[in-house]
Amino acid sequence: MKNLIKTIIAVTVISGVALYANCAYGSTHKYYFITHGSADFYWEALFNGARQAAKDLNVQLQVNAPPGANDIAAQVRLLRNALAANPAGIALTCPSETAFSYVLKQAHNKAIPVIVVDTKPENTKNNPFDSFIGSNNYKLGQALADKAIKSGKVKDRILIANPQGGNIGLEQRASGIKAVMKKHGVKVDELIVGTDPGQVQLLTSACLKKNTHTSAVITLTSQSLIPIANLVRKNKLSTAVFTFDNTPGTAQFIKEGIVNFTIAQQPFMMGYFAVTQMVLKQKYGLQPVDINTGYNFVTPENVAKVLPLIKKGIR
Repeated sequence: MKNLIKTIIAVTVISGVALYANCAYGSTHKYYFITHGSADFYWEALFNGARQAAKDLNVQLQVNAPPGANDIAAQVRLLRNALAANPAGIALTCPSETAFSYVLKQAHNKAIPVIVVDTKPENTKNNPFDSFIGSNNYKLGQALADKAIKSGKVKDRILIANPQGGNIGLEQRASGIKAVMKKHGVKVDELIVGTDPGQVQLLTSACLKKNTHTSAVITLTSQSLIPIANLVRKNKLSTAVFTFDNTPGTAQFIKEGIVNFTIAQQPFMMGYFAVTQMVLKQKYGLQPVDINTGYNFVTPENVAKVLPLIKKGIR
């Protein structure tokens, strides 16, 4: 691009925060994209979409995220720093009903465009923002559960493994799953497993040994999927495994037949549309609108076709 000044795609850790400094293009207006985690391939697809939009629209974009998972306190600090810089717009994930209220009200009072992606709060009065871009996590859970039931692999009992207790988006996914399972008379156990692989396996293994009739495990993100899939493979368990989000590791387990399928909410689109809407609001005064990015399934039938795009951080 002729007016490209520089592109920096670097990850550093400063005071425990991963900073993704990138997309310094021609415009003097600077936009921020701040999420509650980065330790997952899911985020790379979201960041790639945001970077591509910044490149296409010739604007400066700063992508910031804590290095771990669901580090809301660190995300709030990043948001406060961004607000102090008087940005042209902020896009963020919002996995808590209360933690972001103050900074969102500050942004609203400063007339800074705010786009929420991935996970949104229900109380919009206390958490004002311009639009939400992402899937309905409750319906996402329902769609996964419906397909799992139709697979014939779900019997009388399942386990939901949640790596991020308190994350409202994951809780919505779990609620959608439970609603469908209740209709079919399936007992649901829920387990907060955390993100440490060893702990995930230890807790899951104990639960499966206690409840021997568990026919399937549903993991709410790939953070719990990978260690659980390894557990199933190592011990040659007959337990079916279903999950959310696309990663190369998830796709490999689908190819091996360890994971039955995954459902993804297309994070590349979230990142791309969020930056686009911030720029349209700042440049032309166009009001952002909610966009449902929908979902798609990756199954044994289409995984070979989708895998190259997953590795590129697009799917």
